Amino acid sequence: MKCVMIAAVACALAVPSWAQAPKAKTLDQVVAHGAAAERALEHNALLGSIAEQISHACEKYAVDHNISVSIFVVDQYGQVIHAHRMDGQIANNIETALMKAKTVLWDHQPSHIRMNQHIQNPFTEFRSIEMGLFPNKGGLPIVVDKQFLGAIGVGGSGLDEECADYALTQVLGPQPPLTPNIPARPPLMGDPPQRGGGAAPQQAPAR
Repeated sequence: MKCVMIAAVACALAVPSWAQAPKAKTLDQVVAHGAAAERALEHNALLGSIAEQISHACEKYAVDHNISVSIFVVDQYGQVIHAHRMDGQIANNIETALMKAKTVLWDHQPSHIRMNQHIQNPFTEFRSIEMGLFPNKGGLPIVVDKQFLGAIGVGGSGLDEECADYALTQVLGPQPPLTPNIPARPPLMGDPPQRGGGAAPQQAPAR
């Protein structure tokens, strides 16, 4: 009887698998090995299966939050590893999701950081646009064991960055805190109306 009671208490105290915090992946677990690495002459190539898991995790977040998004996972050279477009997405959402991912490649930082820089100094935005970058939140770097492996870009909603962060956390483990929002600058003379880049009108909550 005593053994039964101890087992019951142990079960009650056990944390269910779905409630456990995701464990951090190691570099060895997420990059290609063997013949695949030799063919590509690249030993830090993110596995396609990992990129697909990241995309599916982002889609789950979107479904749970009743939003629709476009998702791109690219390698460190900007080549697409996995892409997914949920229903209801238009060309603007899709293209800007890819642009956000490629913006991360420029300095290995979240695209939100570049967005904040342009809010503080809007004249630098033109330079970014000329370089094909997209200074808007929704792009996050994929870093494992301090090795930059690529980026995820999400577009189409007001929760793009949160969706990307959730996906990376679920698949790769804990991620750095998201970049804080800063107040929008007053409009300058001749400014066009403010428009969201590839996002729906709703605003993401500050984190």
